Amino acid sequence: MKRILETERLYLRELIPEDEKGLAEILCDEESMKYYPRPFTHREVREWIVRNRESYKKNSFGLWAVILKEGDIFLGECGITLQEIDGKILPELGYHIIRQYRK
Repeated sequence: MKRILETERLYLRELIPEDEKGLAEILCDEESMKYYPRPFTHREVREWIVRNRESYKKNSFGLWAVILKEGDIFLGECGITLQEIDGKILPELGYHIIRQYRK
């Protein structure tokens, strides 16, 4: 798996289909998604992973899995997405972290 960035405690890597369960803890959670129109369905989580994998190929960026090295634990995702703002497509930094790992 391609690692994007590494620190002493964490590393970022490309999202993979096996991340669906961990991402669903965030994207299907009402509290975590309170600033979105609604929580995602599991199908939308799978599509989210596919869109990010396509973005890696097209844009060389996207949202990457955040992994705790100790125990190789999926914590969430972070990275760059493209958003339409005032009619312009602009990069946005974003993240989603599983609730129990937020501090």
